Amino acid sequence: MTMKFIILLFWFAVLTEFTIAIFMPQYRDPFLFDPIIGSREQPCEFFIESNGIKTIKYANNAGFVDDEWITPKPPHVKRIALLGDSFAEAWQVPNADDFESRLEEKFRQGGSSIEVLNFGMRGMGTYQEY
Repeated sequence: MTMKFIILLFWFAVLTEFTIAIFMPQYRDPFLFDPIIGSREQPCEFFIESNGIKTIKYANNAGFVDDEWITPKPPHVKRIALLGDSFAEAWQVPNADDFESRLEEKFRQGGSSIEVLNFGMRGMGTYQEY
């Protein structure tokens, strides 16, 4: 009787896990723990949909929504750090239209080789930026 009960309990657990996996899928947590700022994005490409507009965004290896940064910095390039919260991060804006890309383009048109590094992250405040 005990062995039948254990086998029944085992199959019940397997069936329950299978049912939960199919009908209640788990979504990945988009954040990683960071000992300095608390959390940051997992490096990946992801889709955002807002007001019926789908946007593809990319989180770089540093965990910020920006293009990959070349390290070490090329000697002829100057860099500007863009700090802020979700307004600087610009989730709902296509990469080519966000503030940092437009600012870099203005610098390029003026003949400057300046990169704008976007350190914006939703929910970030002055405390984490310090």
